[in-house]
Amino acid sequence: MATEVSSRSLTIHLSKEKQRRNSLIKPAAGTIEKRIPLGKGIEGRPFIKAPTASPPSWADLFEEHVDAREFGKSSSPGAALIVPVKERWVAVTFGQGRHLLSSDTYLMERI
Repeated sequence: MATEVSSRSLTIHLSKEKQRRNSLIKPAAGTIEKRIPLGKGIEGRPFIKAPTASPPSWADLFEEHVDAREFGKSSSPGAALIVPVKERWVAVTFGQGRHLLSSDTYLMERI
């Protein structure tokens, strides 16, 4: 019996040249940095933004007529894995992880 392999779409951001790792992620309260060995002495750094549950941001549009609690609460977790590639960095983002990136340190073109 063949083993079924699942697939996932990934969003990968390539850094501009001459960026330092500590400039790639926006400083934000509640962001956790971890270390993951990837082999051959290469280490990835996942940055994780823990979600906070709150009413949707647009709930205030109805505040005169609807209590924001009626919309429920949502959370948007996110993570960005920063990995060195030759003389640059790549960020693989998950969930809302793109919001963790310092946009001025990455190329804007899709690759």
